[in-house]
Amino acid sequence: MLDMRSIHPTTRRVSTVHEVLASHLVGGAGIVAIRLARAARERQIPSMSWVPGRGPASDSLDREGVSWRTYDLEAMRDGTIRHLTACARMGIGLVGRPRPIVHVHNPVIYRLIRPALVAVNARVVVHFQIEPTDEEIRWTLRFPPDQIVACAQYIAAKIAATLAQGGVVVPVTALPNAIDLQRFSRGPATKIDVRRRLGLPTDRHVVLMLANLAPHKGQATAIRAVQILKRRGIPVDCWLVGEERTDVGSYEAELRQLCSALGVQDIVRFLGFRRDGPDLLRAADVFLLPSTHEGLPLSVLEAQAAHVPVIGAPIPGILEVVEDGMTGFVVPADDPTGYADRIQLLCEREDTRGRIVGAAAAQVERDYGWTTFEARMFNLYQSMMPQ
Repeated sequence: MLDMRSIHPTTRRVSTVHEVLASHLVGGAGIVAIRLARAARERQIPSMSWVPGRGPASDSLDREGVSWRTYDLEAMRDGTIRHLTACARMGIGLVGRPRPIVHVHNPVIYRLIRPALVAVNARVVVHFQIEPTDEEIRWTLRFPPDQIVACAQYIAAKIAATLAQGGVVVPVTALPNAIDLQRFSRGPATKIDVRRRLGLPTDRHVVLMLANLAPHKGQATAIRAVQILKRRGIPVDCWLVGEERTDVGSYEAELRQLCSALGVQDIVRFLGFRRDGPDLLRAADVFLLPSTHEGLPLSVLEAQAAHVPVIGAPIPGILEVVEDGMTGFVVPADDPTGYADRIQLLCEREDTRGRIVGAAAAQVERDYGWTTFEARMFNLYQSMMPQ
């Protein structure tokens, strides 16, 4: 098979690869899309990224030196002539010869921009980054794309089963999420050094969540867990890193009210959007994700690579990478006492902590490195290009 890195635009016509992000914020799917866009640039493959408005995602693309454009997601959701007009404008930017390859990192966005994709006869990859319902799969794939990619094995199996029931034939590839191992591995600086550099307390246990603020992510459970630890006399801080992801923009206010009601407003920090995730992980003692709905969370892989023990909810995406008592702990999302108990155990038992972080880091290094993910994705792109 031809190595795409050897292709030169003047000697071979190469399809432009378009990465379509679903949000102007930077979540797990956005990180994958941005890294793929950077990889295309490094491989000298023509590329363009699309974002629904300026924000942290477009800022990240600028830092990576990647070209990007905006599309009008609000108009596309209108369902009227505004939708078709927005698609027509997007289609102008997608036109290319040979036919463009468009990687849509959200199945709902695929349905919304489909008129633009049809107009330019694009080859389309739809990426599932979170578990869909059967109805969502059927609705989204009523007009099947050329390829489907799922971020976890269980999602790929679910999509394939639903497609088979409907007699639809589309290649479905399970491509587990991956991370840059070097970026999240432990550096020479100690935990105390990192905290001092960040201006954070050095004399308390730190519980960290890296997740945009939304009810299904479980920040309320984390707050209740640290309140239990505070009552037990355990010195602990909770750092909530992430931006508001609800439409009404009131969830952070609800969480702050919960902190006040429980008397933990002095030990819960809302750090907002941060670009120093690796340093925050190196400064943390425990990573929490009491989520009720995930694909395969990048944040869990990042914590494991950084040698931070993970406590998460028993949902399929987390269970693919966290084995209870071996590579982390699994606790129901609505059990703050269970989270408090595991946090206390990890803070007091260095032998348990060392065993778990060692096994988890070895697993991530073996199975979830970005190099393998990138090679597989670009092989998929290559299979869609004119030979």
